[in-house]
Amino acid sequence: MGSLIYKGNIKVTEALPCWSLSMIINGDSSSLNEDDITLVNRWFEFWGEREYIVGVPDNAEGSFTSRPAFGLPCDCIDCTIVLVDVEMRTRK
Repeated sequence: MGSLIYKGNIKVTEALPCWSLSMIINGDSSSLNEDDITLVNRWFEFWGEREYIVGVPDNAEGSFTSRPAFGLPCDCIDCTIVLVDVEMRTRK
């Protein structure tokens, strides 16, 4: 195992599709079709088993973006994702 070079939280901003937020934040996929659920699950898989927190700004309104975090261009909200207790190590 390599040397520890960073340990702490990492904060990133992602343009999350408005249609996906009920599943990402509340685990409610009842309004999504099978393809949408697959896209969200792939996004979850990208972050892996680590703990993370998704923050949506107060009074956020979606705006069209051609480059969402996943899926086709659509209305998105810039959300903050905090990856908790990340360890980065050098390769050996």
